[in-house]
This record gives sequence, C-alpha cells and structure tokens, in this order.
Amino acid sequence: FFDIPIVKIDESMASQAVQTAKKIGVLATLPTTLAPTVRLVKTQAAQAGQSVNVVEGLAKGAFEALLAKNPERHDQLILKAAEELTNRVDAFVLAQGSMARMEETLTKCTGKPVYSSPRSGVLAVKATLEQMGYK
Repeated sequence: FFDIPIVKIDESMASQAVQTAKKIGVLATLPTTLAPTVRLVKTQAAQAGQSVNVVEGLAKGAFEALLAKNPERHDQLILKAAEELTNRVDAFVLAQGSMARMEETLTKCTGKPVYSSPRSGVLAVKATLEQMGYK
C-alpha cells in the first residue's frame, strides 16, 4: 500500500560484516538478541553468496550492570567478551544498538573492525533516500 521502502536498521551492519570478514564474532549482552543476530548474519551471508563462520560472544552480566546504572562494568564485560573471541574472528557485530558506544574502544583494543546497527542503519536510510531523489 505504500511506496516507501522499509530499511531494517541491522541488515546493513550484517551485510557490511559478511562483505569484509569470513569469521565474525557476534557480541550481545542478552541471549535473546544473540540468536537473532547470528541468524541475520548467516542470512546476509547466504544472500551475498558468502561463506562465513559466526562465533557467539555473550557478555554475561553486562545487561544487568547497565540496568544497575553501572555503565563502566557493562563496558568492561563487553570488552572481556570481545577479547575472548579476538583470536578466533576477523570482525565483530554488536547485536544491540545500546552497545554501539563501544565500537571505537573495541576496534582499538582488538584491532578488528566492529559493526553496529545505529551507524550503518542511518547510513542505509540516507542512501535509500538519496536513491529516491531526496538530498
């Protein structure tokens, strides 16, 4: 009924990851977001004709630390989860938008590219609008 395209905020993130890496670490602070993001990365890889190995990394306790208003602990637990996977992956995907603030720190500490949905999602929306003639 609408001619307005739907841009899923996390598809671009997953697409970028599968275009640049063969071994992708998916980091999450909740198991409920880990599994869907792993599926998304695998789906994007299949659509792109890419073969990838996805490694799961759950930052146990990070979500609870954030709820307890302890962002430093939250960030430490995410970094710890990333460090545990660093030697097994070529890049990281952050399963939750709330983790995006860790993008730069994780890249710096692991030496690996890190993809998050807020940045890539906004850029995907911008590109879609430009394709439609909006500037």
